Amino acid sequence: MSYHHQQHGTSSGSRTATRNFEFGRTHVVRPKGKHQATIVWLHGLGFDVGEISEEGTDDWEGLDASAAHVANLLSTEPADVKLGIGGFSMGAATAIYSATCFALGKYANGNPYTVNLRAVVGLSGWLPGARLGHFTVPREMNEVCSWISARLGLDGSRS
Repeated sequence: MSYHHQQHGTSSGSRTATRNFEFGRTHVVRPKGKHQATIVWLHGLGFDVGEISEEGTDDWEGLDASAAHVANLLSTEPADVKLGIGGFSMGAATAIYSATCFALGKYANGNPYTVNLRAVVGLSGWLPGARLGHFTVPREMNEVCSWISARLGLDGSRS
């Protein structure tokens, strides 16, 4: 499926930017029972990543196109079906970006985001546009390590 995005009146004046986006084939897994939820699962999809760093730029046009493509897929679902987006790597970034659009009610370009998301899953991804860096809190990491060790029997309690 392709997505054509045209932007008028950019910050540099009345210049027009146009890009075509191609999205791969959609694979559908039908429910075995009652259709209660639909999850769109993504991998690398639709926007450019030059560098993931504090100084890196974000492809807002590509992100909007990717999020709009997914929203378009979800918009055809019945009203009583819960909707979610998940992904890995760039797919996770798109899913998390979509969640941001849902929370704000609009895409970066100002168009309304109308899909009612109920779940978002991101594996090995990042929030595009975030310039927070990567931090861990030692106490929380110790608590997580203790919990995992106890559940796996790595704390010496297993014989």
